[in-house]
Amino acid sequence: MPLDRLDEATRAAMARARRGDAPCLRGPPADESPLPAPSPTSLLLRRAERDPGGASTLFWDGEERSVLTSRELADRALRVSAALRRDLGLVAGDTIAVADLYNHVDTLALYYGAWNLGVLVAPLNLREDARRHRFILEHSRAKAIVARDRKDPGTTENTLDRMLALADGRPVAQWGGTEARGAFRLDRIERAPDSERAPPPTQPALLVYTSGTTGDPKGVLLSHRMLFDVRALAAHHRLGAADVFQTAMPLFHVNAIVSSMLLSLYAGGRLVLLRRFEPERFLPIAAREGATQTSVVPAMLDALVRRGPREPPGTLTTIFCGAGQLYPEVARAFFDAFPSLRIRHGWGMSETTCWGCHLPRDLSGDEYRRLVLDAKFPSIGVPNRAIRMGIVDPATGEGKGSGETGEIVCAGPGLMEGYFENPEANARAFRFGVLQTGDQGYFLDHERPDGTLAPMFHITGRLKEVIERGGEKYSTLEIDSDLLKLPGVARALAYGFRHTRFGQEVGAVVMLERGATLTIETLWRHFHALGYPWDKAPKSLKVVDEIPTTATGKDQRLRFAPLFDGLEDASFPRPAFWR
Repeated sequence: MPLDRLDEATRAAMARARRGDAPCLRGPPADESPLPAPSPTSLLLRRAERDPGGASTLFWDGEERSVLTSRELADRALRVSAALRRDLGLVAGDTIAVADLYNHVDTLALYYGAWNLGVLVAPLNLREDARRHRFILEHSRAKAIVARDRKDPGTTENTLDRMLALADGRPVAQWGGTEARGAFRLDRIERAPDSERAPPPTQPALLVYTSGTTGDPKGVLLSHRMLFDVRALAAHHRLGAADVFQTAMPLFHVNAIVSSMLLSLYAGGRLVLLRRFEPERFLPIAAREGATQTSVVPAMLDALVRRGPREPPGTLTTIFCGAGQLYPEVARAFFDAFPSLRIRHGWGMSETTCWGCHLPRDLSGDEYRRLVLDAKFPSIGVPNRAIRMGIVDPATGEGKGSGETGEIVCAGPGLMEGYFENPEANARAFRFGVLQTGDQGYFLDHERPDGTLAPMFHITGRLKEVIERGGEKYSTLEIDSDLLKLPGVARALAYGFRHTRFGQEVGAVVMLERGATLTIETLWRHFHALGYPWDKAPKSLKVVDEIPTTATGKDQRLRFAPLFDGLEDASFPRPAFWR
């Protein structure tokens, strides 16, 4: 098993984290009652028996729309299960890698089919390079690969060609295309459907690799117990069979898998699956399909606001937003464009299955304004019933109280099983009997209108991205937000670059709107007017054509380190007007 090399101390710490009994934790006791089914596939098969003709999935590939009933999706999944077992020789505990740049119903069938068999699925992010793909294929012990024979818009390479080049003797099953170039066609299975095998809830199901920018990625191992997080989401937001869940998030990430694919299945609603995100089509499709829920990242909200003519949001009432940092400016612009919609801002990570907390669904208008629109750091809400959260000193594990900044930690049944084949990472992450997330933040005891207190959490940045200058610590997210207030700035990031005298110095990376200009003096006068001390203000300005993000919209801040090479011993005199 992938976690067999853990020492006893780490096993005990991880078990305690799953219990969620550390005194630093906030939120109600986690819901550990039995799940309604041992696996997602079992849930799908029960739904197919209960409502075989009901539309469960509506798939949009550009202008093409297709509909799958519950029975049709279940039949596809069981045929995939049979093909993986008989044609690829896979058994419970084996790993299969999946490669498709955008979404497709074939991916749903592959997930459910593999999980029926007890096979572990390792999705590949095709926006990453071949070196990372090669590492993931080897580290995950992938026995086979599934890839689409398609060259998607904006890419230079056919997905199947890339995987055939990386296969290293592994069989590559094929989706799509006109010619059979893989080991066999997984989208044209003639075998009879498999039977339900019902692996236990602890059976490894999903292996998602982190998108860190330094070193090899860590494999986050999730079992069928990820349904704990799904159940908590449905309860927190009161989602049910009447809801229609729309997503354009990629199915190689837990956001789409948990917030849309599995949540729609658990709630009994319909899934509207978009091949990819197209801002001009997203809301019209939501209106046509009667979508009530979606999950997005802040960059998608910004794109919907910027795209021009705006269709009404129709039936859409629940918008999960997380993964990237939600700046107050983006939240306010979205609210101005769609005043009837409130963003259900939340936070989570692959290690917490997906979500750890969300804003309450019943915030008053005044609460929403104070916690989101007017907040320096928009609140990520309260813990859900699968995860408890707290704030600790990252060095000692000592708990912090309301309003004190530290590291966000998590515990509860919604946690991952652990890092795959990485006992050192597990020992570091769970050493205090909670999961240390690497995110910095705080909580405030917020008084609700009924007089009860709720621990509202706020995230202020990644610990490794906090700028430490001369003994003071500055939040990159706060400086990011203030950079965005400059006229002509489309996107911006603060960066702490290495400095001999102060340890780190504050820099700024900006992407300008077309035709805009920005000088360092203009930047300095802006921060002076905001009341910044000189020590905290950016000293060096770098203008770039693009600020890259991960597939889920997280800014890749650390990629800009080379821009500040050579400034280690630079002197930055305070401007005369700042004295």
